[in-house]
Order: sequence, then structure tokens, then C-alpha cells
Amino acid sequence: MRDTSIQPPKVRRKRQISAQLEVLFADPVTPSVVVWFWLTGILFLAAVLGVLSVTYTTPDGTNKQVGYIWSPSWIIHDLVLLPFFLMTVSRTINFWKTDARTLFLNGGRRSPHEGWLEKVSSLSILLWLAIAISAFFVFLLQWVGGYLIPILRNELGNIAVSWPIIILARPDIMSVGAALSLSGIYIFFAALVFFFLNAGFVFLYAVWSDFSDLFKENTNMIRASDAAKMRFVGVRLVENIFLGTILALWISTSIKLYAMYISVSSKDILTWLYTDFIQVFESSEQHDNIIVGYSLSQFSTIIFTSVIAGVFLYIYFSAKALLDDGGDFSERYPKTYAPWGRWLIVVVLLLVNFFSVGQVKGFSLLLLLSIVVTAYCVLTHRGRNFVLDETHHGNSPAKQ
Repeated sequence: MRDTSIQPPKVRRKRQISAQLEVLFADPVTPSVVVWFWLTGILFLAAVLGVLSVTYTTPDGTNKQVGYIWSPSWIIHDLVLLPFFLMTVSRTINFWKTDARTLFLNGGRRSPHEGWLEKVSSLSILLWLAIAISAFFVFLLQWVGGYLIPILRNELGNIAVSWPIIILARPDIMSVGAALSLSGIYIFFAALVFFFLNAGFVFLYAVWSDFSDLFKENTNMIRASDAAKMRFVGVRLVENIFLGTILALWISTSIKLYAMYISVSSKDILTWLYTDFIQVFESSEQHDNIIVGYSLSQFSTIIFTSVIAGVFLYIYFSAKALLDDGGDFSERYPKTYAPWGRWLIVVVLLLVNFFSVGQVKGFSLLLLLSIVVTAYCVLTHRGRNFVLDETHHGNSPAKQ
């Protein structure tokens, strides 16, 4: 191992921060506990201030529901999808660095951790970028531009009414100080979510990059049966990255869904979705009237979704070129373990679904189709079976 005592202080600090974050994301419990703890605090504060379920009257006279529990984001991604995503990242890191890497390190004669922290440290700039985006773009800019200034000026401008700034439509609900505190705590949580998602993808990319380097380094020096096992490991890693991708896409979709809902005149989000659904089967061209111009979350989710798509597509095409050799991996590792076409089609479907939300008539049908397809992918996901034992994944390619 490299002697870190002679490295410059900046390099050592970079390695320490990268290592600490790697330990955090490798833990399947701690990040989820942090999310649930912060979410519990927001729910408690929202309940005390009376904005769990709250309405206001729109300019066209609609009694519109914008309460926190009516937002799909808190129950869909805060309680379910985000912890599931974090556990997927944790499982992938632990499988790779403690089990699978030994296949590539001289038959297990080298430490499975050798070179892993160096790979993570080489991506520290991406981790710092994730911190910077979450701190400055998501937290500071969105809170100042979307909440702090409108509350202090007591005017919405072009910002849609949501529960953190309900005071601008219902000044009887809470005081200015309470509104600033509530919005600040909520936006800090949103920044934390974005950090977990972006940093999680950095570690997923680190796993793939480390695998790719070691695979290329060893592929010409090993037996065919071991090469098949290594390809099997690579496909399993890509499958877990695919799972993390569709979970992250649904998180951004649920955020955008609420951001678009608060900009239309429907009385609640279920009515909005139902109205869009039945309009597909009617000849009427009537659409919900737009109340205000935009929600800042619409822009942040577009940026985040673009990052997700870019990372996945890069890994997807590099993995396909590396692992799909045009034939079977071996009799024990058949090519059917790598449904390349299905993975790409599902991700493209979810991207189209994301960009169609609230933008085209009948988007609810695509939303429903995407839910069904995603449920199928999650239920049939095989990347969770990370067991490289002799019974199922032996060295010999002979039939059992």
C-alpha cells in the first residue's frame, strides 16, 4: 500500500474526506436514518404550524390543497425511494470492495481493498461538486430566491404557492419568522436529498470505473471460466446501477409532479391526474389554467435528471462494449443475464415520462405505464443476489 504519511496535507485531507464519505455510503443504515430523522422533524414542524393539510383560494376561485401530506414527494421518495436508493448504493459498494474485487487481484492473493480508496480519492472533485451544488444551488439560491425574498417582500411574483410559503396566500396560518424557519429547514432537507443522490451516483460510477480498469488489466491473463465470472460480476454491477438510476429518476419525477401541480388550478393532485387521464378519451381541448409561472424545483430537477441520464448512459455504453462480446459468457453465465435492450428502453421511457409531466395532454397514462414497468423491473431485479459461491458460481464452466 502507498505510504500516505509522505503525501502533501491537501492530498491527505482529500483522501480522508473521500474515505469518510465512502464509509458513510457503505453503511446501509446511517444515511437512511438521517433522512428519516430529518423527515420526522419536518412532519412534526408542519403539523405544529398547521400545514400538513392546508388550502388557499386561487385567482379563479378554486379552493386548492397544497398541504405537505398531499405532496407525492414526501411519501414516495423521502420514505421509500431515497432509502431504497441508498441501500442499493451501499450493497453495491460492499459487494464490490469486499467480495468481487478479489477475483481481479491475483486470485485473491492481494488485499481486496488495495487501490479502492485511491479510486474514490481520484473522484473527490466530483464529491466536492455534489456538496457545492447542494449547498449553493439547491439550498442557498433556491431558499433566497424562492422563499426568503418573497416572504420578506410579502409578494409571490411568479413563484407558485406551496406549503412552505403558504403565508403569502394565507397570512393567518403562521408568522413571518415561522415561515422563514419552516422554509429554511425544508430546503436544507431538499439539499441533503440532492447531495445523497449525486454523491451516491459518484460512488456507483467509482465502482464501475474500478471494475472496468481491473477487468481490462486482467482479461488477457485469466482462464475462460474466470473471465466469464468477471463478466457476470460486471453485469450484476450494471444491473444495480440500472436499479439506482430508475429509483433516482422516480425521485426527480415525484418532485416535478408536485412542482407542476401547484402551478395549475385543480383543487388537489388526485383530481389533476384524474382530469388529465379522462381528457385523453374526450374530444375537449380544455386544460387546467396556469396560476403562476413556475416553481424553482422544475429547474433543479431538470438539471439533476440530466446528470442521472448522462452517468447511466456513459456506464451503459461502456459496459456493453466491455462485457457484451457477442456470445455467451459460458454455460454457467449465459448472455441472458444482460438484458441491454430492456435497460435502455426503460430508462428512456422514464426520461420521456419525466419531461412529459404536466407538459402534454395525457401524461398521466405515460405515468401509469412507467409505474407498471418500474414495478416489474424492481420485482425481477437480480442484482441483489450478490453471492459468488462454488454452488452457483464455480470456476468450472461445466454443466452442473
